[in-house]
Amino acid sequence: MTYLVFFSLDATSSLSPVAGLVLLVVGGLGMSAPVQGGFGAFHEFVSSALEGFYHLSKLDGLAFAVVIHTSQTLAVIIVGGAAVIVSLFLSRKTQIDDLR
Repeated sequence: MTYLVFFSLDATSSLSPVAGLVLLVVGGLGMSAPVQGGFGAFHEFVSSALEGFYHLSKLDGLAFAVVIHTSQTLAVIIVGGAAVIVSLFLSRKTQIDDLR
């Protein structure tokens, strides 16, 4: 997913899949910081990695970090919400079958 998001910004569109792997690891370190949802730490880690390793500007790095963090957070909310709804229906069916 990290590599595919590179194509959403002109500044990152020329980066390689290896850069995607590097940012995935660095972003994981940012998400492991004791901050709710990685807000701030993720952005700082990813933008600093883009600035330090790939010589992009800090602003381009922050823009990329916001795009990728937002897309990942929305994916977690949507898939997690769907899983909760499905589990509620499965739980009810199991409870009704147990009563019979």
